[in-house]
Amino acid sequence: MQVKKGLGRGISSLIPSAEVVLGEKVGAEEKGGVIMVDVDAIVPNRSQPRRSFSDDALKELADSIRQNGVLQPLLVAPPVSGRYELIAGERRLRAARLAGVSKVPVVVREVEGDEMLELALIENLQREDLNPMEEAVAYKEMMDTFGYTQEEIAGRVSKSRSYVANAIRLLSLPTLLQEDVATGRLTPGHARLLLAIQDLEMQLKIRERILHSGMTVKDLEMYIQRVTNKNRRRKKYAELSPQTKAVEDEMARALGMKVRIKERGNKGGYVVIEYYTSEDLNNIYRRIISTN
Repeated sequence: MQVKKGLGRGISSLIPSAEVVLGEKVGAEEKGGVIMVDVDAIVPNRSQPRRSFSDDALKELADSIRQNGVLQPLLVAPPVSGRYELIAGERRLRAARLAGVSKVPVVVREVEGDEMLELALIENLQREDLNPMEEAVAYKEMMDTFGYTQEEIAGRVSKSRSYVANAIRLLSLPTLLQEDVATGRLTPGHARLLLAIQDLEMQLKIRERILHSGMTVKDLEMYIQRVTNKNRRRKKYAELSPQTKAVEDEMARALGMKVRIKERGNKGGYVVIEYYTSEDLNNIYRRIISTN
């Protein structure tokens, strides 16, 4: 699909600023195309990338709108049968309705379907009020729908390429962990470290540890490093053959103590005999010496 040009400037270049007083009609000539429209005449964007809106944040914005009005116009498509489809600004529209406002300032723009989605994505991303998973989905949708590279997305939303790449990586998490990140139970930093764990059962065990112990990202990094090093040491030694396991069991019975044999394939290995008292150690010593 051919990538459209001209949207990379950001949503602010398409929506002129306008100070708006509640209930006051704004002349299009004076305010660069801003007009007042009934909130009931605006329908949601079919391509809205946001999946959730914080009730507390909407109440705060509604309080601000009651005092100051809607200071940033909404972007809408030309009316069809008297109804405007919202392109960008759903949070402001919801808060305006919550505040009891009957009219809101809008800027009308002729856009195609794909442009509507892209503008909605960029507007949300630039306002930085998406949760991390919504942000990741938005970046992925820009790549899949518009053919953007991570570098191009980074330029359009004023982020680094690595930031965009790390955000998209969150989509590789299991669904439960994605929900944790979306709701703030886990930070993106925790989640990216968990991506290094390939075993789902281990991921979920570590998740429980994080949630119940308040483990920081630094703590988690050190913990994963310890677990990984321990697993590497275990993998260094081969599983015992039936013959060697029999030897291990026979030695344990003869000594009356726990015996472990670790083999390095055909490169030897070592024998560990566990003892619990000094008398146990003396018994091991006497048995070994008496065989000479």
